Amino acid sequence: MRGPDECTAIADRLSTEVYEPARNGRFNERKLVVTPYQDMNVPVMAVAWRRLLEMNEIDASQLLAFYDRYLDTGPENAQ
Repeated sequence: MRGPDECTAIADRLSTEVYEPARNGRFNERKLVVTPYQDMNVPVMAVAWRRLLEMNEIDASQLLAFYDRYLDTGPENAQ
């Protein structure tokens, strides 16, 4: 389990390295949420409609590839 400071540091890095460069999807909106959560088995996890990417460290290129792979492929058509 990570402490609040470590979670905040990870969230800050994800915001800068992944959220900011992520492309917009349908409706011209970025469909990515970055949030700290202490009680995970790994420090970084991406989730997209029954798909999980668990990571022990931040790899922005791998996270962005995961995001691009599943962007706008879910069953909803929500804005």
